[in-house]
Amino acid sequence: MKSRWILGSGAILVSLLLLLFLAFCRNVLPLKKAEERSLIPEKVKPEPFLRAAEQGDLDELRELLARDPSLLEVRDTAGWDAVSYAAWGAHQQVHEYLLRQGAEGNLFTEAALGPVESFLGRLETNPIGVASRDPKHKATALIWAVRTGNQVGCEVLLSKGADVQVQDRDGNTALHHAALMDRLELLGFLLFAGADPEAANKRGQTALHLVTAVGSYSACRLLLDQGASLAHPDGRGNTPLHIAAERGDFELCEFFLFLGAAADQKNNDGQSPGDLARIQGYARVVRLLGAHTR
Repeated sequence: MKSRWILGSGAILVSLLLLLFLAFCRNVLPLKKAEERSLIPEKVKPEPFLRAAEQGDLDELRELLARDPSLLEVRDTAGWDAVSYAAWGAHQQVHEYLLRQGAEGNLFTEAALGPVESFLGRLETNPIGVASRDPKHKATALIWAVRTGNQVGCEVLLSKGADVQVQDRDGNTALHHAALMDRLELLGFLLFAGADPEAANKRGQTALHLVTAVGSYSACRLLLDQGASLAHPDGRGNTPLHIAAERGDFELCEFFLFLGAAADQKNNDGQSPGDLARIQGYARVVRLLGAHTR
């Protein structure tokens, strides 16, 4: 009788232990696994990270990199990483942050934003690098330096034989990029170095078309003083006066007309500068151009 009681008690104890073990497995082990998973960095898609670098969004970049440090190694199909996007966009803070996190630069990014010592070292060991082009825009190191306004980098590259007339994938020269980025001092520097003010990109645009589009009066004056033509039409047949009129830029229109720009010149769609100003609703510019139409 006693032995049966002992056996029965043992069975009950075993059952209780088994129930406790099952409860442990059901409740505690999943928590531990969840904790272990939380220690593994969350993988983040590379596109938002590269886009943040391209746009200069430092806060977004920090957040994404904290979630997935491996993003520093990510490249797009053209071989560009976040450092390249930051340097091409002239985002100094983002570029420096990425380098502090362990990202590596290259000849083009260093031509744009440094560090200077590393850039000079690369050119010393690889002098023909001055003629190399990046894999995405087919731009030279000189163009990268121009985009960020790095005149010292430009001077170094030109002293080592960089060609100021080389065009990138879109036909833009270093002068075009100085115009696009509104780098007035570099425009003058490049013109002094022999840049052609009449060079046209694949859209038929000269540097004068581009600085007119951003409304830079000083840059327009500089280019015109150095031989840029007001009569040069772009691929759409628009002269700089067409562009100024379409923007409603009264001051530039007045300046171009004073220098002899033709107010009645038609573009490929048969439109005069005055027609473009009228479409956009710039009545004052329309009256100005009308007074100069033959």
